[in-house]
Amino acid sequence: MYNYWDTCITYEKSYFARLNYIWYNPVKHAYIKDTSNWKFGSYYERIKVEKEEIEALRKKYKWDNIKIKDDF
Repeated sequence: MYNYWDTCITYEKSYFARLNYIWYNPVKHAYIKDTSNWKFGSYYERIKVEKEEIEALRKKYKWDNIKIKDDF
């Protein structure tokens, strides 16, 4: 059985914070120490091409302030 929650994202800040949350989820769950090593996500490829832009997004939109139920 799969659980999911639909969320209507209406603000740029919310979108990028959630994108960062997705990118850093493997770190949060201790699968890896650095997201650039996670070959199964879009971060792995994007950081190679857009390093400065991705790092700026990471600093501007914090992923660890999002309150999402994630105890799976």
